[in-house]
Amino acid sequence: MMVRRVLYHLSKKDMIQHHGQHHHMTHLKPTPTIIMPTTTPTPYVEGNAQSYYRQGNVYLEDEKYDQAIVAYTQAILLEPNYAEAYNNRAWAYVHKGDYDLALSDVTTAINFDKTQAYMYDTRGFVYYRKGYSKEALMDYTKAILLEPARADFYNGRARVHEEMDNVAKAMDDYKKVMRLNNNSEATRKAKENLERLMNEQD
Repeated sequence: MMVRRVLYHLSKKDMIQHHGQHHHMTHLKPTPTIIMPTTTPTPYVEGNAQSYYRQGNVYLEDEKYDQAIVAYTQAILLEPNYAEAYNNRAWAYVHKGDYDLALSDVTTAINFDKTQAYMYDTRGFVYYRKGYSKEALMDYTKAILLEPARADFYNGRARVHEEMDNVAKAMDDYKKVMRLNNNSEATRKAKENLERLMNEQD
């Protein structure tokens, strides 16, 4: 299968709730696995879960991933069903390359709240980075069903289609982004990727 370079970019603000930066990953295992964190839990600290969550977001935006993990963990200790904290801690793990821990966290987040499109988007990206294209495709499609006007979700699914060598479907998703016409960075990247694929077809 021919490997294609996919142009993809998100701002730091986007990374807090949605994606990390794209790099090509080869398929690592035939089936996905989920493991629980094996690190020693951070000691319980009195405080407000939301304040720890917000501090974690600041650390994540500043690329201080270890500190972000500590802050999100404190939020989770104070509020064990804090789905957003699990989701964003998953992104901190993604940036550290700990994809199994990221998958465990975002799956926990989805188990707590199955209505949030961005959590399926997060897990779709983690599956994609682990090389599980089928699972990634399912999660991106779920995210799109929940929020069909989100351009970055279509870009994410298009990346997976390219990885699976489904060029026509990838092009369709990039075209859908452009039809949303929201003048975003996602739209610009979709246009670049669509033009690249069209040139490759010539």
